[in-house]
Amino acid sequence: MRNETPEPRLAILALGPTLLVRDGRRLDGPWCKRRPGRLLKLLVARRGHTASVDEIAEGLWPGAAYGAGANVRYHVHVLRRVLEPGREGGCESSLIRCRDGGYALDTARVELDADEFERALSTGETARALELYRGEFLADEPYAAWAHPERQRLHELACAALRQTVEARLAEGDTPGARAALARLADMQPYDEDVHRELIAFELSRGRRSDALRRYTAFSHRLRETFGEEPAFGLAELR
Repeated sequence: MRNETPEPRLAILALGPTLLVRDGRRLDGPWCKRRPGRLLKLLVARRGHTASVDEIAEGLWPGAAYGAGANVRYHVHVLRRVLEPGREGGCESSLIRCRDGGYALDTARVELDADEFERALSTGETARALELYRGEFLADEPYAAWAHPERQRLHELACAALRQTVEARLAEGDTPGARAALARLADMQPYDEDVHRELIAFELSRGRRSDALRRYTAFSHRLRETFGEEPAFGLAELR
Protein backbone atom coordinates (compact mmCIF):
# COMPACT_ATOMS: atom_id res chain seq x y z
CA MET A 1 0.00 0.00 0.00
CA ARG A 2 1.33 3.43 -0.97
CA ASN A 3 2.36 5.68 1.93
CA GLU A 4 0.65 9.04 1.86
CA THR A 5 3.05 11.95 2.37
CA PRO A 6 1.58 14.79 4.45
CA GLU A 7 0.91 17.88 2.40
CA PRO A 8 3.49 20.57 3.18
CA ARG A 9 2.55 23.74 5.01
CA LEU A 10 4.56 26.91 4.86
CA ALA A 11 4.61 29.94 7.17
CA ILE A 12 5.52 33.20 5.47
CA LEU A 13 6.22 36.40 7.38
CA ALA A 14 5.80 39.16 4.81
CA LEU A 15 5.28 42.13 7.15
CA GLY A 16 8.83 43.39 7.32
CA PRO A 17 11.73 41.48 5.76
CA THR A 18 10.56 38.15 4.33
CA LEU A 19 10.95 35.09 6.55
CA LEU A 20 9.90 31.54 5.69
CA VAL A 21 9.44 28.61 8.05
CA ARG A 22 8.49 25.02 7.29
CA ASP A 23 8.34 22.28 9.92
CA GLY A 24 10.07 24.57 12.40
CA ARG A 25 12.99 25.18 10.04
CA ARG A 26 13.92 28.48 8.40
CA LEU A 27 13.87 28.29 4.61
CA ASP A 28 14.72 31.88 3.74
CA GLY A 29 18.25 32.78 2.76
CA PRO A 30 20.18 34.44 -0.07
CA TRP A 31 17.95 32.67 -2.62
CA CYS A 32 15.04 34.90 -1.50
CA LYS A 33 16.77 37.87 -3.14
CA ARG A 34 17.17 36.01 -6.42
CA ARG A 35 14.57 35.26 -9.08
CA PRO A 36 12.92 32.23 -7.38
CA GLY A 37 12.54 34.18 -4.14
CA ARG A 38 11.18 37.25 -5.91
CA LEU A 39 8.75 35.00 -7.76
CA LEU A 40 7.45 33.69 -4.44
CA LYS A 41 7.04 37.24 -3.13
CA LEU A 42 5.15 38.24 -6.27
CA LEU A 43 2.75 35.33 -5.73
CA VAL A 44 2.35 36.40 -2.08
CA ALA A 45 1.45 39.91 -3.24
CA ARG A 46 -1.02 38.41 -5.73
CA ARG A 47 -2.41 35.78 -3.35
CA GLY A 48 -5.98 34.85 -4.04
CA HIS A 49 -5.41 35.42 -7.76
CA THR A 50 -3.61 33.63 -10.55
CA ALA A 51 -0.61 35.49 -11.91
CA SER A 52 -0.22 34.98 -15.64
CA VAL A 53 3.12 34.03 -17.12
CA ASP A 54 3.31 37.46 -18.78
CA GLU A 55 2.61 39.22 -15.48
CA ILE A 56 5.31 37.23 -13.72
CA ALA A 57 7.78 37.80 -16.54
CA GLU A 58 7.17 41.55 -16.53
CA GLY A 59 7.58 41.62 -12.74
CA LEU A 60 10.89 39.76 -12.78
CA TRP A 61 12.32 40.84 -16.16
CA PRO A 62 10.72 44.21 -17.01
CA GLY A 63 10.62 44.79 -20.75
CA ALA A 64 11.96 41.33 -21.64
CA ALA A 65 9.79 39.38 -24.08
CA TYR A 66 11.96 36.74 -25.68
CA GLY A 67 12.01 33.46 -23.76
CA ALA A 68 9.90 34.87 -20.93
CA GLY A 69 7.63 31.85 -20.68
CA ALA A 70 10.51 29.40 -20.47
CA ASN A 71 12.27 31.53 -17.87
CA VAL A 72 9.13 31.67 -15.71
CA ARG A 73 8.63 27.91 -15.89
CA TYR A 74 12.26 27.30 -14.98
CA HIS A 75 12.15 29.53 -11.90
CA VAL A 76 8.82 28.02 -10.82
CA HIS A 77 10.55 24.63 -10.99
CA VAL A 78 13.47 25.92 -8.88
CA LEU A 79 11.09 27.51 -6.36
CA ARG A 80 9.13 24.28 -5.96
CA ARG A 81 12.31 22.34 -5.31
CA VAL A 82 13.31 24.80 -2.58
CA LEU A 83 9.91 24.80 -0.89
CA GLU A 84 9.16 21.08 -1.32
CA PRO A 85 12.50 19.26 -1.50
CA GLY A 86 10.90 15.83 -1.09
CA ARG A 87 8.40 16.27 -3.88
CA GLU A 88 8.73 13.79 -6.75
CA GLY A 89 9.29 15.36 -10.13
CA GLY A 90 5.99 14.22 -11.63
CA CYS A 91 3.84 15.21 -8.66
CA GLU A 92 1.86 18.42 -8.66
CA SER A 93 3.11 21.03 -6.24
CA SER A 94 0.99 21.53 -3.14
CA LEU A 95 2.19 25.11 -2.61
CA ILE A 96 2.59 26.60 -6.09
CA ARG A 97 -0.39 25.68 -8.25
CA CYS A 98 -0.61 25.90 -12.03
CA ARG A 99 -3.96 27.46 -12.98
CA ASP A 100 -5.32 28.79 -16.26
CA GLY A 101 -1.88 29.11 -17.78
CA GLY A 102 -0.49 30.96 -14.77
CA TYR A 103 0.61 30.29 -11.22
CA ALA A 104 -0.90 30.88 -7.80
CA LEU A 105 0.03 30.35 -4.18
CA ASP A 106 -2.14 27.72 -2.51
CA THR A 107 -3.32 29.87 0.40
CA ALA A 108 -4.95 26.85 2.08
CA ARG A 109 -1.46 25.50 2.77
CA VAL A 110 0.29 28.78 3.53
CA GLU A 111 0.13 30.68 6.82
CA LEU A 112 0.73 34.34 6.06
CA ASP A 113 1.16 36.97 8.75
CA ALA A 114 -0.45 39.63 6.55
CA ASP A 115 -3.66 37.59 6.43
CA GLU A 116 -3.53 36.95 10.17
CA PHE A 117 -3.04 40.70 10.68
CA GLU A 118 -6.27 41.40 8.80
CA ARG A 119 -8.16 38.66 10.61
CA ALA A 120 -7.09 40.12 13.96
CA LEU A 121 -8.31 43.55 12.91
CA SER A 122 -11.65 42.14 11.77
CA THR A 123 -12.24 40.51 15.17
CA GLY A 124 -11.27 43.60 17.15
CA GLU A 125 -7.87 42.23 18.27
CA THR A 126 -6.09 45.48 17.49
CA ALA A 127 -3.15 44.90 19.85
CA ARG A 128 -2.56 41.46 18.33
CA ALA A 129 -2.72 42.90 14.83
CA LEU A 130 -0.15 45.58 15.64
CA GLU A 131 2.17 42.96 17.10
CA LEU A 132 2.02 41.11 13.79
CA TYR A 133 2.80 44.27 11.83
CA ARG A 134 6.62 44.06 12.06
CA GLY A 135 7.10 46.48 9.21
CA GLU A 136 6.05 47.32 5.67
CA PHE A 137 4.76 44.49 3.48
CA LEU A 138 7.69 42.80 1.69
CA ALA A 139 10.08 45.41 3.03
CA ASP A 140 12.97 43.72 1.23
CA GLU A 141 11.33 44.55 -2.12
CA PRO A 142 11.05 48.35 -1.73
CA TYR A 143 11.13 49.11 -5.47
CA ALA A 144 8.96 46.28 -6.83
CA ALA A 145 5.92 47.86 -8.47
CA TRP A 146 3.90 44.67 -7.98
CA ALA A 147 4.28 44.97 -4.19
CA HIS A 148 3.22 48.63 -3.89
CA PRO A 149 -0.61 48.32 -3.94
CA GLU A 150 -0.72 45.66 -1.23
CA ARG A 151 1.97 47.44 0.79
CA GLN A 152 0.00 50.67 0.74
CA ARG A 153 -3.29 48.95 1.61
CA LEU A 154 -1.82 47.17 4.64
CA HIS A 155 0.06 50.31 5.68
CA GLU A 156 -3.20 52.26 5.78
CA LEU A 157 -4.87 49.54 7.84
CA ALA A 158 -2.01 49.62 10.35
CA CYS A 159 -2.13 53.42 10.59
CA ALA A 160 -5.89 53.32 11.20
CA ALA A 161 -5.34 50.70 13.92
CA LEU A 162 -2.74 52.91 15.58
CA ARG A 163 -5.05 55.92 15.47
CA GLN A 164 -7.77 53.81 17.08
CA THR A 165 -5.27 52.70 19.73
CA VAL A 166 -4.27 56.29 20.54
CA GLU A 167 -7.90 57.26 21.09
CA ALA A 168 -8.65 54.15 23.15
CA ARG A 169 -5.59 54.65 25.38
CA LEU A 170 -6.46 58.30 26.00
CA ALA A 171 -10.03 57.33 26.89
CA GLU A 172 -8.64 54.83 29.39
CA GLY A 173 -6.23 57.36 30.87
CA ASP A 174 -3.27 55.34 29.65
CA THR A 175 -0.95 58.21 28.73
CA PRO A 176 2.20 56.10 28.12
CA GLY A 177 0.24 53.75 25.87
CA ALA A 178 -1.24 56.63 23.90
CA ARG A 179 2.18 58.25 23.51
CA ALA A 180 3.76 54.99 22.32
CA ALA A 181 1.04 54.42 19.72
CA LEU A 182 1.22 58.02 18.52
CA ALA A 183 5.03 57.85 18.25
CA ARG A 184 4.75 54.67 16.20
CA LEU A 185 2.16 56.33 13.96
CA ALA A 186 4.54 59.26 13.43
CA ASP A 187 7.31 56.83 12.47
CA MET A 188 5.02 55.22 9.89
CA GLN A 189 3.94 58.62 8.54
CA PRO A 190 7.22 60.56 8.54
CA TYR A 191 5.88 63.48 6.45
CA ASP A 192 2.36 63.79 7.86
CA GLU A 193 2.27 67.24 9.42
CA ASP A 194 -0.93 66.68 11.39
CA VAL A 195 0.42 63.54 13.07
CA HIS A 196 3.72 65.17 13.99
CA ARG A 197 2.02 68.32 15.21
CA GLU A 198 -0.18 66.20 17.48
CA LEU A 199 2.76 64.21 18.84
CA ILE A 200 4.88 67.28 19.52
CA ALA A 201 1.94 69.02 21.22
CA PHE A 202 1.39 65.85 23.25
CA GLU A 203 5.01 65.96 24.45
CA LEU A 204 4.77 69.65 25.35
CA SER A 205 1.51 69.20 27.25
CA ARG A 206 3.25 66.71 29.50
CA GLY A 207 6.31 68.83 30.11
CA ARG A 208 8.58 66.79 27.82
CA ARG A 209 10.16 69.86 26.21
CA SER A 210 13.42 68.17 25.22
CA ASP A 211 11.56 65.38 23.45
CA ALA A 212 9.28 67.92 21.75
CA LEU A 213 12.27 69.96 20.54
CA ARG A 214 14.07 66.85 19.30
CA ARG A 215 11.02 65.69 17.35
CA TYR A 216 10.34 69.14 15.93
CA THR A 217 13.96 69.53 14.81
CA ALA A 218 14.01 66.09 13.16
CA PHE A 219 10.69 66.71 11.41
CA SER A 220 11.79 70.15 10.18
CA HIS A 221 15.04 68.73 8.81
CA ARG A 222 13.18 65.91 7.05
CA LEU A 223 10.79 68.35 5.34
CA ARG A 224 13.62 70.64 4.24
CA GLU A 225 15.75 67.81 2.87
CA THR A 226 12.90 66.14 1.00
CA PHE A 227 10.55 68.95 -0.04
CA GLY A 228 12.49 72.15 0.61
CA GLU A 229 9.74 73.28 2.99
CA GLU A 230 9.39 74.30 6.63
CA PRO A 231 6.67 73.00 8.98
CA ALA A 232 3.46 75.03 8.95
CA PHE A 233 3.56 75.18 12.74
CA GLY A 234 6.07 76.30 15.33
CA LEU A 235 6.82 75.14 18.87
CA ALA A 236 5.61 78.41 20.37
CA GLU A 237 2.06 78.06 19.02
CA LEU A 238 1.83 74.47 20.26
CA ARG A 239 2.58 75.57 23.82
